[in-house]
Amino acid sequence: MKNEAIILMDLIVPQKFEPIVHFGYQIYMTIALLIVPLVAMTVLYGNVIYTLSSGIRMDIAAISGTESKYYYLIFK
Repeated sequence: MKNEAIILMDLIVPQKFEPIVHFGYQIYMTIALLIVPLVAMTVLYGNVIYTLSSGIRMDIAAISGTESKYYYLIFK
């Protein structure tokens, strides 16, 4: 394994690490650059949607008379 090399654009580049290390690094970078931001955005956008929907419900509750029944039927 020490004599393995990667041929890259007609250059021979010797490998410093074993292939399993490269695979582990690829998994690590996938988690760090894709999964973590995806989870963060999901949580933050979920919080925004929850806040907006509760604000709409509060606005509906503040409306009195026949309009509140109309809005209640639409947004419920």
